[in-house]
Amino acid sequence: MNVAVILAAGSSTRMGGIKKEFMPYRGKPLLYHGGETFRRTELFDRILIVCRKDLLRETEEMLTGLDKLTFLTGGNTRQESVYNALAFLEPSPPEFILIHDGARPFVSDETIASVLKKTGEKGACIPVEPATNTMKLIDEEGKIISHLKRDVTRGAQTPQGFRYPPLLKAHRAVMRSAGSYTDDSEIWDAYVGPVYTVEGNLENDKITYRSDLLSLGIHPESE
Repeated sequence: MNVAVILAAGSSTRMGGIKKEFMPYRGKPLLYHGGETFRRTELFDRILIVCRKDLLRETEEMLTGLDKLTFLTGGNTRQESVYNALAFLEPSPPEFILIHDGARPFVSDETIASVLKKTGEKGACIPVEPATNTMKLIDEEGKIISHLKRDVTRGAQTPQGFRYPPLLKAHRAVMRSAGSYTDDSEIWDAYVGPVYTVEGNLENDKITYRSDLLSLGIHPESE
């Protein structure tokens, strides 16, 4: 059994509190577009939408028309929201799980299928995109401490795919250690093993700032 988890429980602090996933695009909320793509692939037995408790009913209404959806509330952080979804699935565990950011509405069918396929082969896989800027490592003072070669650096995207049982075990280990990680591939790498990659689609960028909405022709102040 395959399950997709779409995370939409964030507070959108970098948007000034504007719930970016709810912004309308071509007649539907941005969150709807990502959910529709996952449903259209017909690769998943269930799709979990993790959302804020105070917006649960509103989120359900926005995604009316999509089947196979289950809604549950998230936590205070992305990490907590993922764990809530993993724990929710434990009574009827899937074999593979793909975790996706609701703020990436333009993921492609091909990216989803590629991640799932490589996850089945290797146990863990994420989509990546080439780095367009030359990347630097800096210290706390802002001083460059290492110059990274652009041809070996990549930007991580979602969905990130994993075998479900080891990921749940890893998340529980993180909770016991009170650790904090940026994404699930970092948790898997720390507690389970190597993570593999496939090429993502360039349109699969995360909507983070108001300028990202404006580039889509969405003007949040007028909504």
